[in-house]
Amino acid sequence: MVVLTRVRITTIGGKEKEKKGILDTGSRWTWISEGVADEMGIELTKKKVKARTADNRIAEGVLSAQPLNFRLIDYGVHLWLTPCVAEWLAEDIIIGNDFMDKTGIRLKKGEIEFYEPVGELYFIKAEADRN
Repeated sequence: MVVLTRVRITTIGGKEKEKKGILDTGSRWTWISEGVADEMGIELTKKKVKARTADNRIAEGVLSAQPLNFRLIDYGVHLWLTPCVAEWLAEDIIIGNDFMDKTGIRLKKGEIEFYEPVGELYFIKAEADRN
């Protein structure tokens, strides 16, 4: 499942860019395009990564040499992650499950829901909390 969103990326040095992105439950990792990495002067490692895309292609990239702060502008949620960088992506930024699991986001019928993450296990608020 995919949801479009606006994302602000910030480097450790404080350089910021706002880009269109997608939340993608099918992506294990968070990705940025090579174009965004170039614009922001992000150094890359030689560590190669591969992932299968929704249309069954293989996306190949490398890891960023530094973590970046990814902020979902419309939701006020942010997290520092070390993204994968690839030449071709559906959008400039793909927010993967690594981000969503740690910030308590899940997608349901094209909507974003928030829950309370607890360590590596997740506590979903009970019906009683809604009353």
